[in-house]
Amino acid sequence: MPNTTNLSISYPAATALVSQGYQQIADVATGIDAYFGGWTAYTPTATNITSGTYDCAYKKIGKIGFVRLNITGGTATGTNPITLTLPSGWTPTANGGGSCFHSGVGLKTVAIGTGGVVTIYNGTGVANFTAGNSVNPIRMAFVIELA
Repeated sequence: MPNTTNLSISYPAATALVSQGYQQIADVATGIDAYFGGWTAYTPTATNITSGTYDCAYKKIGKIGFVRLNITGGTATGTNPITLTLPSGWTPTANGGGSCFHSGVGLKTVAIGTGGVVTIYNGTGVANFTAGNSVNPIRMAFVIELA
């Protein structure tokens, strides 16, 4: 079976027999489902936070990465931003920042570096957390352009 140019999803060839149609349509549907797939859970490596629990997941479609982070019960360990790793093997492009959405206590500012580290600042500006600050909860979702 040939494949689509962009998503590499298999589809029936022009010479395919009608009797094979059911299986070939099922193969196309399975290919689309596999490509867009579900969320994959991951636990980031974090700095400047202790006692936090993580409910984090990602999804990758082509060169676009989607990440959702939910951190509860955390406390800042020093006067610094919090950093988290992206999923293994992800390298954002130089323009990789994308969009970020936050719901939780107070506003947070996020920077996504090309080295695959997410930096979370306390507030709307680039402000550090203070040692002992509660960071409960931090709930974010963002989109990243991947290399």
